[in-house]
Amino acid sequence: MLRVYCILDCFSYILRESRALDFRPLYIGIWDQAFELDEEGGLKYYTDGISLESFDNAGKLYGDAGRLWIGGKEAIESFLTEIGAAARSQVDHYFVALVDLFFLPYPNQSYRQRHRPHFILLNLCEDGEWQIVDPFFDWEGRIPQEVMDQALGFESNFSGIMVAADRLSFPSLESIVDQLESKMNLESNDLPSYVRNRIQLVKENKLSIRLLSSNLNQIGVFSYRKNGYTYVSSFLAEHLNFPVNELNEAIARLINEWTKVGLLAIRIGITQKQSDLERLFVKIGELDELELFIKKEIWRLYLDWKEEMRIIN
Repeated sequence: MLRVYCILDCFSYILRESRALDFRPLYIGIWDQAFELDEEGGLKYYTDGISLESFDNAGKLYGDAGRLWIGGKEAIESFLTEIGAAARSQVDHYFVALVDLFFLPYPNQSYRQRHRPHFILLNLCEDGEWQIVDPFFDWEGRIPQEVMDQALGFESNFSGIMVAADRLSFPSLESIVDQLESKMNLESNDLPSYVRNRIQLVKENKLSIRLLSSNLNQIGVFSYRKNGYTYVSSFLAEHLNFPVNELNEAIARLINEWTKVGLLAIRIGITQKQSDLERLFVKIGELDELELFIKKEIWRLYLDWKEEMRIIN
């Protein structure tokens, strides 16, 4: 499975494991997921509203099959009570929770390095330990109770989701149409626009190169979201029996080049060379054009798919 975005990857796991439902429509629009900025104008891959937005979008596609907890200590306690009740009654429920990666001692890039928000699946074992499934990092295993007590929530905020598997259903064609037509922006890409604006501030001596590098230190995470194009294009093309080799190559190139942008941003902070800054500016322009091409190709696929499915709206 491809890494895309941790909360959606958890939902995808539930859809595959519980009901063998096609998870690919779940990723519609993730490539343009809104981002927030920190106090210094730097990118933040996690936003406080992402759990609610993801929960709502999943419900529109796969049915009202869950419950959402948002808050502090009381929300955590209520969520844990629900998990305990589900474990005792052995109902077919799945639980997704916001955690701080800093405390989770399995292979990931953040253990004991820096505090980072992340979503995982968890379930309570009979001996009090926690069974963890992390689709994003492709890890399953047990975590002691005391570790999970530390990890739950992030910066005093908590989001938890319960999904009742028996209430899930395949999305209607109309719901897929609604998602695609509301989320496909064929005119612009927010991430390249943000990076270009930050570079322009450096050129105008309104921002230091070092701060620019710091502003972009989470940009590599955004490259994974572009894998959403792969899933959505394959879903549409499958129904058309249509080859998408060129499109897949373009998507792979987009993801690879965005990863390089992250590395170049780190390099700029070290070298502070104007030549590296210009390279970054040029590369961002190329990626902007490439992503618009991908969007237009997927939109063309969508229109053909819509006609094939005889959808009129």
